[in-house]
Amino acid sequence: MSDTKTPAPVHPLLEGTTPGPWRISTANPLAINSDQGEESVGIATTHCDMDGVFPRRNEAEANAKLIAMAPTLAAENARLRAALEALVQHSTESHMCYPDCVENAREVLASLTT
Repeated sequence: MSDTKTPAPVHPLLEGTTPGPWRISTANPLAINSDQGEESVGIATTHCDMDGVFPRRNEAEANAKLIAMAPTLAAENARLRAALEALVQHSTESHMCYPDCVENAREVLASLTT
């Protein structure tokens, strides 16, 4: 699912996945689809316990919405990470006077996983 709008760090994560954007099915709020030309391709379906135990229907629908956002969230994460890295680099090179902000940015970058 690589494209020119997706930052390079996200490409390995999305490689081999169905192209986005993904969306909730109009026929089933627990199903996630991707429109591929004239066809809608099923990505995943969340599960809910019809007895109301766990997960409940509203939780399953919320899970489906989160799954549908995965490609968008991954791309946004990579763009924010790149911006944060650029900020730290620029601040270091230009000796900007925001040490707390730069230190927080470094801590966030250090805690991120690929």
